[in-house]
Amino acid sequence: MVRVAVIDNGICEKYIKGNITHYKIERNTVVKDMEHHTDQLTHGTICAYIISYIMEQVEIIDINAFDARYGSVDDVILALEWCRNNSVSVINMSFGTVNFWEYSKMEYVIKKLSLENRYLVSAFHNFNIKSYPAAFEKVFGVRTDKGNTLKNGDYTFLANQGLNKENTLVAHWDLQEWLGDLYKDKFPYRSSSFSVPVITAYIARCLKENPEEKFEGVLKYLEQNSVRKFCDADEINKVYTKLKLSIEIPVIAFMSEDSESAIKLKQLFEQEGYEVAFVTEGEQGEESIPLYLYCDAVEVLTHEIVASIVHIYKSDILIFCLHENRFNTLKKGTIDIVVRLEADTYRIEYSHLSQCCNTIMEIYEGIQNLFV
Repeated sequence: MVRVAVIDNGICEKYIKGNITHYKIERNTVVKDMEHHTDQLTHGTICAYIISYIMEQVEIIDINAFDARYGSVDDVILALEWCRNNSVSVINMSFGTVNFWEYSKMEYVIKKLSLENRYLVSAFHNFNIKSYPAAFEKVFGVRTDKGNTLKNGDYTFLANQGLNKENTLVAHWDLQEWLGDLYKDKFPYRSSSFSVPVITAYIARCLKENPEEKFEGVLKYLEQNSVRKFCDADEINKVYTKLKLSIEIPVIAFMSEDSESAIKLKQLFEQEGYEVAFVTEGEQGEESIPLYLYCDAVEVLTHEIVASIVHIYKSDILIFCLHENRFNTLKKGTIDIVVRLEADTYRIEYSHLSQCCNTIMEIYEGIQNLFV
């Protein structure tokens, strides 16, 4: 029997067909949950129900790594490592993250699972921003459809720039078609979360028919069993495009050739207890967030890009260290302060003002005076 893990917030057995074994995270390890007795219709229960509805003969492994809505990336990694060591074939991950620090921590174990032909199915963010692990290579990334041409359990592929074939699945599961208005205040009728188990179930079917199937064969099976109907789904973008986000923290820009000064300013703020998001052109050590995640190689910064980064990292200060052409057409109010190294001094541009500072400490004190 195919073993399918549902990493979520617990499963209530009364809704589910088939075998279920319950586990939880306790003291930094995955342990059997001997006292499992939830009778709630949880997020994880709905995912497990959809899997068992489409694929009845399946062994479901319930790994409770979340509270009602949130879990830590460390607990998710523990759950994934447990799956790797316990012959789990398919992993249902009806969640994801847009935070670089979180998904970069997950990437290593996900690659190990993929190399061993374990199949991960993950949800894209419901606001249609590129999220992970759904966008990783050899992870089946799923979003929900918006139209009415598909019925519950249907899925198809919809090409999306910047994503591999396996990341472009669109599946339909509408809770109203199943539960009516019973839980309309608790769960959205449609979401990427409840589209994911549709794909999980079909992969389990594939492996039941051919337990040794490799990735390319699973992808081909999904293509062969997809519906050939028009499908309406939102495009996955690098930034939030449907939220009107404001920028309410100081945003400071250094030129990329002066990364040393930018790092020194970052450290001064951190010494005072401030959280700093530090964005660079590429990956510059463990402390930087690469800009290519949020825009193309020659793209000029926009309000949407900056506001998305502010929203994702929820820091006190945002510092960019980028090529100057990134700022050429920025509207006023997006970048607060631009710092340029000129000979032995720094030129600070703020609003319509310009002044010189001799040291990073002077810049730090000046920013403190402006914003604190």
